[in-house]
Amino acid sequence: MSRKKINSSSVDFQSEDEAWYPVRLVLQGETLIVKYCDFPNEYNDRYKAEGFKDSKELEGFTKRFRPTPIQLQDNQCQEVVEGMTICASYVDGNDVKYYDAVVESVTFKNHKFENEEVCTCTFGIIWLHGQKTAGNRAEIVAAHICLLQPERAPEDPTLSCFLKISREKLKVDFGRSGSSYDQDTNLGGTSGLVEDLSETPSYHFILIENLEKDLSPLTIMDFVKKHVSITSQAQVFPSLSMESFTRGIIAVESQGELQKLYDFIDNPAHMIISSRGKPWVVTEKKLRCGASNGKLTMLSEIWPCNKTFKNADKLRIVRRESEEYMKGKQLRSLFLEFADHLRGLHKQFALEASDFLVMSDVP
Repeated sequence: MSRKKINSSSVDFQSEDEAWYPVRLVLQGETLIVKYCDFPNEYNDRYKAEGFKDSKELEGFTKRFRPTPIQLQDNQCQEVVEGMTICASYVDGNDVKYYDAVVESVTFKNHKFENEEVCTCTFGIIWLHGQKTAGNRAEIVAAHICLLQPERAPEDPTLSCFLKISREKLKVDFGRSGSSYDQDTNLGGTSGLVEDLSETPSYHFILIENLEKDLSPLTIMDFVKKHVSITSQAQVFPSLSMESFTRGIIAVESQGELQKLYDFIDNPAHMIISSRGKPWVVTEKKLRCGASNGKLTMLSEIWPCNKTFKNADKLRIVRRESEEYMKGKQLRSLFLEFADHLRGLHKQFALEASDFLVMSDVP
């Protein structure tokens, strides 16, 4: 299936082929009908509210919806910068499909002025989705680019109603003190858990692993401010003496800022590393949110002022295909392998401990 043209639909849906399509949503009882614009009804998808096995599966479905990206105009090319995530058209035979991509390079050129302004700039991208395209590079022009809207969750009453019914079917208790929601690698879309909290979450945060043990939280805050233009708070956790790394969190005020932060950290066009070459790693692909009665207190505020950090100003961004990037990629793979092994040990320990406790209770 391919999208024939961009129309005025306010909602896009990511289909099974990983491409994005403009759709109309219709709710019949407790069944959501996804109607692909410009396609006959035989292409319609149907989803039953009772068809989700758990909240994780429902939230994965939610992330397949977003506001329709806006076509880039010729006089807007300066808005496209390196590291930015866009939606771009891909010609597949006689079809045109729309996949997300990361801008790897920008070559600005003088525009032509005929009857109207015509952009002649070129943009190097890395495709994020598609069986034929994911991970591949391409060079495109402005006419192929659509800009993602800041809000990742579409304000569609039909979708909101369906999600509410689905959550009621799952009998999920979202609680008042906060929640967490799983995210896919590209984190497209927004979890419905946030809007269902009876108290508005006052902070949103992401867990970062493989940090240097002497990294200052203030350094992280300055780094985020410089490269993402977001004011954040950071916390670096104490670690065991036998560990060669530690973990930390970065907290921001809104879900939109958190999405922007994640897109920057998980951008395949670059990698964040320390002065020793240790890459930042996000392992559980989970963003979190919570409510607090007052200002969120971070270790960056309560650690002793006289504590020194040898690595305080040594965070760097290395570009894809550079020697440092390739070394960082290998180190990240080693860390992920270690994390998977450790996760298996935790599960095994929990199971054996549970069995032991059950047996000890037997008279």
